[in-house]
Amino acid sequence: MPSLANHVYEQLGGIASFGHEIGSEAEMESAVRGGLPTSVLKQIEIDWKLTIIELSRTLAIPRINLMQMMRCSRRMTSADSDRVYRLVEVLTLAEESVGDRWRTLAWLRTPNPALGLVTPLRAMETESGRMWVMQSLGAIAYGGVS
Repeated sequence: MPSLANHVYEQLGGIASFGHEIGSEAEMESAVRGGLPTSVLKQIEIDWKLTIIELSRTLAIPRINLMQMMRCSRRMTSADSDRVYRLVEVLTLAEESVGDRWRTLAWLRTPNPALGLVTPLRAMETESGRMWVMQSLGAIAYGGVS
């Protein structure tokens, strides 16, 4: 069974984004520490139909900075890379728990009673909110309602 890092690697564009295979959690950790390529931001925007504002808020990167990052071809800082990895980790788990991409997108943008009537995307603006979303996904995955 592929690891979560493998699923995240694919969500981030795989070999086209990284230029090489990532086969383990340790290799993904090294890639995040070294800085993910900025091309993954466009990949997330396109694949997940997230707006620049949604990405900016969720990643805690000012919109103008995010737009500049998306226009140039370089590596992100390890801190920005970590936030991107954490976002895609949640998106990947959400898709697995909710069932498909379109239902996941609807779930991400719908105020959720289990999250204090905040949307999961909004909750993920903080680390504590991200953990709350992860708990909610756990409830969905194991038959609870969230």
